[in-house]
Amino acid sequence: MMRLFSVVLALLFLQTFSHAVKEVSGIPIPENFEELVDPENTAVLVIDMQNGWASTQGCCVLNCEDTKPDHSKHAPVDGYAEQVKAMQRLLEAAREAGVLVTYAEFIHENEVGSSLMTGWFHYHNLKPNAIENTWDSKTIAELAPQKGDYIIRKSRGNAFYKTYLEDLYRERSIRSVILTGTATGGCVAASTFGAFERGFYPIMVRDCLDQHESLFFQWMEESLPMHSSDEIIAAWEKGKAEKEKDPAPEEVGEK
Repeated sequence: MMRLFSVVLALLFLQTFSHAVKEVSGIPIPENFEELVDPENTAVLVIDMQNGWASTQGCCVLNCEDTKPDHSKHAPVDGYAEQVKAMQRLLEAAREAGVLVTYAEFIHENEVGSSLMTGWFHYHNLKPNAIENTWDSKTIAELAPQKGDYIIRKSRGNAFYKTYLEDLYRERSIRSVILTGTATGGCVAASTFGAFERGFYPIMVRDCLDQHESLFFQWMEESLPMHSSDEIIAAWEKGKAEKEKDPAPEEVGEK
């Protein structure tokens, strides 16, 4: 029984890193950028791009105690406008390439009024503005999840903490995680380290992140690779072109 279990684990491991040919200390790793963002083993993670703070009609922006929001007048907050456009292009390309698209949504309070937050949230005396199943808690329309995408709801900065995100990625043989969203110095930072700790390769996308002035963003630029959405899309298009030019043997046999 133990032998069978070991064989299954080995097969799963090989499947997960089927496109990695380089090894370091016996661990298969992507050999180049195209392998790093290979669609079969890569997921995009959209972090916390929710109406509450990314929409001009969000309660965090308007202070709904003083001003009643009009959802029909929604538009992305000016500070997110260019980032949202870049994320739209990246998500469109990801879905076309067959890349897994996932969302993290930060929920501060459940439907019956119980806070899901502790620590810094109460320490800074912040008021919950992302209440479960409200308009404010949903991802903005410009980036809304589509059929086949996954939504992970969390109550901490790290999208992996006590959620099923890691299980989902393991089941889908994901090894690289493309991180986009807000806030780079907070939830994106926490999710980046969460990915590192679980053995994934985090990929930061410069034009799909905010807070470029934050210490974490600057540290990432100095210490780890920072890529643009254009680079990633180009790698997917290159892979698609090469596959069409030289299809796999099983694909040839099917014709």
